Amino acid sequence: MTERLIVPDARYSALFGSALPQLPGARHPAVRRRREAGFERFMTLGFPGPKTEAWKYTSVGPLARTAFDLASRRDLRPADVKPYLIAGATRLVFVNGHFAADLSDDESDGERAPVCSLAAALERGDPAALDALSDDSAEARGFSALNDAFVADGGLIRLGDGVALERPVQLLFVSLDQDTPALINPRNVVVMGDGARLDLIESHVALGAGRGLTNLINHLVVGRGAALRHDRLETGGLEGTLIGRTHYEVSADARLTQALATLGGAFVRNETHALMQGSGIEATLNGLYFGRERQHIDNQILVDHAAPGSISDQFYKGILDGRAKAVFAGKIVVRREA
Repeated sequence: MTERLIVPDARYSALFGSALPQLPGARHPAVRRRREAGFERFMTLGFPGPKTEAWKYTSVGPLARTAFDLASRRDLRPADVKPYLIAGATRLVFVNGHFAADLSDDESDGERAPVCSLAAALERGDPAALDALSDDSAEARGFSALNDAFVADGGLIRLGDGVALERPVQLLFVSLDQDTPALINPRNVVVMGDGARLDLIESHVALGAGRGLTNLINHLVVGRGAALRHDRLETGGLEGTLIGRTHYEVSADARLTQALATLGGAFVRNETHALMQGSGIEATLNGLYFGRERQHIDNQILVDHAAPGSISDQFYKGILDGRAKAVFAGKIVVRREA
């Protein structure tokens, strides 16, 4: 352990070496290089230590000492996920981080599908999927580099200029317990053209003991004059860990509404970074969290106004019971030119 980071042990090198040939897109040299570069960054950056300012109220020491295996594929019946599905939505379902085609809507348009599995796009060598394989917005974040290396699947949504999907899109992630603690690395990528419209529902459900770590990355690009509503629900038992980072790049005259509800998990950290890149933007970030027993819930928000003439609003409410703990930091940066 150094002053600011916890150095990953040799188990991660062995895990990456054995997993790389089986990860999506491994047959494409460019994908392998991106993954290898991500793993090198992870080994350099490590886990945030006790003197890392952004993590000073949330310790990841126990996670860093846990021996994880990559989550295995598991089968679920439609009845198992039915309680968590949103009626009328186009849905992609992921079990332990792997796409479940039999529980999801058909991706019949192939490469032209506006909504598809990220792993399928990586297997095709889709350039958009390759671009999504590195979280350049968080170069000094070890968890992002870990996801760069091990990302297995997630949703890839691409909307051209003026495209408005008639139905909401639901991305449902179900995590199941296994014999050893599981490491799950989902990544969702949304690219919206100018004037596009999307209602996105992101659901995370833990069934069973759920002792694993879900290390989530969301990267969403909202074009000029586009409108994105992003609802995110985290529920399930009082075990398991979810550490997620959501990065928005919002262009002029766009509308962004995020609603985030944290109702489950032993240890949950939600990081939201919204980059406001033009004038006329309206962004609303709403959140609710309910902690009980020994839960630890950490919400970190950064809104960066990089241009003048935009509006952002944050509204969060929390309820704690038992010995639960919560952390909240809502930071707003207004650059000099803004």
